[in-house]
Amino acid sequence: LTDDLRRRIEDCWNSTELEDIYLPYKPRRKTRADIAAEKGLTPLAEELFKQPAGNPEQMAKRYLNENVKDTTEALQGARDIIGEVAGSKIGLPWSGQDDSYIESPYAYNSVVDFYDNIVGCRNALYGAVGATTPNDKSLIYFCLNAGNATLGSQAQTVQEKLSAALGKIDAMKKPFALYYTDASAKTAIDALDDLDAALEEMEETLKTFAGNATVEAQCKVINANYVDNVIVRTYTSLCDNAETLYKSIVNIKN
Repeated sequence: LTDDLRRRIEDCWNSTELEDIYLPYKPRRKTRADIAAEKGLTPLAEELFKQPAGNPEQMAKRYLNENVKDTTEALQGARDIIGEVAGSKIGLPWSGQDDSYIESPYAYNSVVDFYDNIVGCRNALYGAVGATTPNDKSLIYFCLNAGNATLGSQAQTVQEKLSAALGKIDAMKKPFALYYTDASAKTAIDALDDLDAALEEMEETLKTFAGNATVEAQCKVINANYVDNVIVRTYTSLCDNAETLYKSIVNIKN
């Protein structure tokens, strides 16, 4: 909450004006990336505001069953989020098509938001919130150690492209709200496109394992770990943050 935004809220006693202040933060129409985010692939604060009293664990367990199909769907969800960041959140303002997609126009946190979106994808792929290397129950770890040379090579490429994408996002000229046409934005878009292409190749190889009993059993482990260590932890943290934000706004108004 910036000082400027705090002052605007403190000085506002008109519902229409308050709605105008809220407008830049109002959830956009639901996209494939939003749907994927609701499945726990990356934080989606709007969902938590809608259901602040919800049980995070029960919400999470609705999203995954235990089979290869759901593992590849989770992978597709990560790709949807990457595509949303590259094609809409960065791409539409950068190309001049729609600068209303600029996030955090007042707090100037757009680049942080982009970075955190992709970290959310890394959490899903690496099997834990905050993971910087794949744990032994993660999708990437499985791909690296499945004994399939093609899949192992693809997983290594995904890791390399993931690190590169995060680096290019972090290197974007800041704040994005002022420099969204800078060349560094296009560099980040290209890096995200490379990451998406690498994930697509790995996804296609994974699909060939459908029906393999050994792989199905391992996918159950991957999905259970994903629910417990990514989805539940993410939703719990967001519930806590939503409550803190609400209390801060109440304190300001009082």
